[in-house]
Amino acid sequence: MKNIKSILYNLLSSRRSKHFKASIIRLFIPLMALSVIITGTSSYYIAYRQIENNAYVSLTDTVSQSKILLDSKLGDIFEQMLYIKNVVEPIYLSIKYSEDNIKPQYYISAENNLSRVYSNYYSVIDSILMYFNDGRFTLQKRDYITEDINFSFDVWRQKYNDGDRDFYWLNLHQDDIFKYHRNKNRVVSIFNLIGDNDSQLRGIILFNLRESFFSSILENVEISQNGCLALISEDGIMLFKDVEDKYTLDENNLEWLVKAEDNSGRQKFSNSFGTKMMVVYDTLDTNGWKLAAVFPENELTQTIGFIKYTSVIIMILLLFVSVVLSNMLARIVTEPLSQLTRKVKIVEEGNLDVVFDVYAENEIGKLGKGITKMIERVKGLLEQVQFEHNQKRQAEFAALQAQIRPHFLYNTLYSIKQLCKMNEMKDAEIMVSALAAFFRISVSKGEEIITVKEEISHVENYLIIQHMRYKDKLNYSIDINEDLYTYSIVKLMLQPIVENAIYHGINNKRGVGLINITGYIEEEDLVFAVKDDGIGIPPEKLNEIRNLLECKERNTDSLGMGLFNVHERIRIMFGQRYGVEIESMFQTGTAVNLRIPALKLIK
Repeated sequence: MKNIKSILYNLLSSRRSKHFKASIIRLFIPLMALSVIITGTSSYYIAYRQIENNAYVSLTDTVSQSKILLDSKLGDIFEQMLYIKNVVEPIYLSIKYSEDNIKPQYYISAENNLSRVYSNYYSVIDSILMYFNDGRFTLQKRDYITEDINFSFDVWRQKYNDGDRDFYWLNLHQDDIFKYHRNKNRVVSIFNLIGDNDSQLRGIILFNLRESFFSSILENVEISQNGCLALISEDGIMLFKDVEDKYTLDENNLEWLVKAEDNSGRQKFSNSFGTKMMVVYDTLDTNGWKLAAVFPENELTQTIGFIKYTSVIIMILLLFVSVVLSNMLARIVTEPLSQLTRKVKIVEEGNLDVVFDVYAENEIGKLGKGITKMIERVKGLLEQVQFEHNQKRQAEFAALQAQIRPHFLYNTLYSIKQLCKMNEMKDAEIMVSALAAFFRISVSKGEEIITVKEEISHVENYLIIQHMRYKDKLNYSIDINEDLYTYSIVKLMLQPIVENAIYHGINNKRGVGLINITGYIEEEDLVFAVKDDGIGIPPEKLNEIRNLLECKERNTDSLGMGLFNVHERIRIMFGQRYGVEIESMFQTGTAVNLRIPALKLIK
């Protein structure tokens, strides 16, 4: 405090002297030094935490991506196992009580299905074994010569009975069934027993998965110098990187991971060597195995020491540079900053035509250029908002125009007239009520956003009218959970798609057609599906429709009622990731999916 008072006294006493600038520097040196020390220390701490967090985020992402890949492939294999099981169960039941029932077509059917699965998943599946009735009905698939097949049903049955699932997964092990003549073969197995436990006929379907498939995923992921990616299950651990014993998990660590209640997370362990290990893990959905990134804790922050010494050097340099440049900064910064401030005030008053002619190459110059670009961007956004507003109004107008098409109204009124002539007053009353409700919701007091319940009521009224007009041609079903009714939707979204299904799908089909409307929540989106079993769309026409949906610009004439109008209105309202998707198979039917964000209507 005495030193500061002394400096202030010298500063005041030397106001008119040549030492005035030096006095100012001496005043700010302690403040700048304190500021640099605080900043450097804070930066070091923040960097430490950030590096640690980034490492965890990176490893979590690596584990997650590897899990997705494994789940995708193993899920496909599991589905093929289910498929083969469904194929061979009728064969098993036929030969359960008499081997005389084994027919050649059983072998042909099973052989064809095994060949298809093996060829389609050759990169994953090493071999397949189908074994019934103590080997009297046996099929196998592999691409190498074996010396012998050594299979003990009781051994594998015991593994199956020890498990708590219908299907049993066995971690990487030596293949003791198909003895490879060149070298030992390691595989991962999935198998399922066919038949009940008391049956004299016993059967098993066994898939052996290639070691190379798992190594291609686990071995090529770089965790750290002594880290690795491993698959952990109750019967072992699978890893392909050679690490020292002191950098591995012991049995207690593995047991904790296998029994972990959380499907994903991170955990610190101390193994039997005293090494502190970090594990970032996730759980495979297919078989419940843990996919874990395992690495020593000290490797996570090995760059922190370098950051510490670098921070000290930078603090010293910053202190020196700040003292040298203190006077220069005041002169260089003040004038451009004042000029920039004056022009920002003009912009604040609403004048966007200001030119920020700041030519300095320092931060002030970059700030001026940045503000200039920002203003240009604001102008562009204003123009874009105006353009999109006009587009939306055109789309709304086109939608309302389509809703009151004279031929639709005429045909409906004519149908009502005919019902009255035939004294079908009940049907006429239903049709009039549906028509009134249909146009009432179309108008909706001018509101663009309505509830899902109102939209479903609108399309249901439309289907009631069309069903009564085409009783022998059209059936429909609507399956929307009432939990979705309170969500909001852009008005007149579903009816145009239903109309397309009737006029372009059902009308061109012989016999009665069916339209099915469903809706559900997917993540944070509402998805509605309109499916018909009509004539479908030829592939070339389907590609043309999809290309038109992706066009960012189209003539107003193409914004009529229908698929394009609905797609355009959704994108204008909610953004490019939403809209309409269409799938169709000629002579089979068409499915149109409509995706919007799941938002509640606020009135």
